[in-house]
Amino acid sequence: MKLIIVLIISLFSLSITAQEKPCTIIVDVNNTDKLNLSYFAEDVLPVFLENPPGNILLSVSEVILTNRNIFVKSRYMASPKTGRFLKYNLDGEFVEEIGLKDSQTKEFIRLHYVLPNYEKQELLLKYSKYYATLDFDGRLKSREECKGTNVIVSPIFNKYCWTLSQFIDIEKEIKNIYLIKKDKKGSNADTLYNATASLNEVEKGYKRYNAPIPSMEMPTQWFTSDDKLLVSIAIMDIILEVDKYDRVNIAYKFIHKNILDENINRITFPGRFILDRFIFHGYNIENVSYYYVYDIEKNRGFNIPLKRNSSRKLISGIQDDIHNTGFVNLIKGYNSELFFTKDTKELNRQNMETPRNSEITIFIINPKQ
Repeated sequence: MKLIIVLIISLFSLSITAQEKPCTIIVDVNNTDKLNLSYFAEDVLPVFLENPPGNILLSVSEVILTNRNIFVKSRYMASPKTGRFLKYNLDGEFVEEIGLKDSQTKEFIRLHYVLPNYEKQELLLKYSKYYATLDFDGRLKSREECKGTNVIVSPIFNKYCWTLSQFIDIEKEIKNIYLIKKDKKGSNADTLYNATASLNEVEKGYKRYNAPIPSMEMPTQWFTSDDKLLVSIAIMDIILEVDKYDRVNIAYKFIHKNILDENINRITFPGRFILDRFIFHGYNIENVSYYYVYDIEKNRGFNIPLKRNSSRKLISGIQDDIHNTGFVNLIKGYNSELFFTKDTKELNRQNMETPRNSEITIFIINPKQ
């Protein structure tokens, strides 16, 4: 999951077109709950990923599910170990490794991230020096050198592309945040929302140590439906809603109770994402990660600590009561699906019938609507 730089909010100014009072969600960090997977999961499909020929799959960090294939960003024994992009069929059988190759070594280049466009049925692959566009069968359509950060990687809503950008003023120690809509060519941009936040010592360190200023691109989470776009701004603990008339308002605001704001570490792990009915709000306190799972329909929340033992095994979290695989750490896919991963051999020891040539099993969750 991508790191979102820790911020302390000291100044907050808004420019929005629809003034509606947000739903304030109080997170009491002193209270913790238990939560079963079946509370928000309609069903869960296990897929045993076959090892690539001559290699061992070590981990999976991202999953893209289409109606024909499963694509995973993974790590395995071959060199380079990280950033491999693999194609599987829906039964988990390995098809091929895909992506760009180095012109000299003929080795696959390390992949930084991948984003699907379900409307065009395309995959956008980002490397250190290149962008590549593939179709949903993994065939290369185009390749170009990176030219700044102006490539559109945002969702489509109301026939426009949407992006969340930031401008960092080191001298004034502020960050300006903008919600922008563009046409599909990336031009004719309109700013529909802006807010200002102060920088903390972490970002001031970029100036002191002459490090590069953080990217203009802001990691965020989106949810789209026919009539609304929801945008999670993690550093401000708010979720914006855009309606079909492009009116913007703050739909949800999280407030942490029984802890000072500066003691909360706002990062993407264990996750901030939005489903049709559920909001997952992730935060850290003193190296302990938490999910706050908010049920919009029932106006009810669960505060779940994620703890690991010395061998990195989860000993607290959301309990899998469907396949009885223990505690799980959820990862958001790019459509509406969630998934979690498990060691296939561990499942075998738990009397689940598994294939021999598999190290990693992904469990794809179909959430309740």
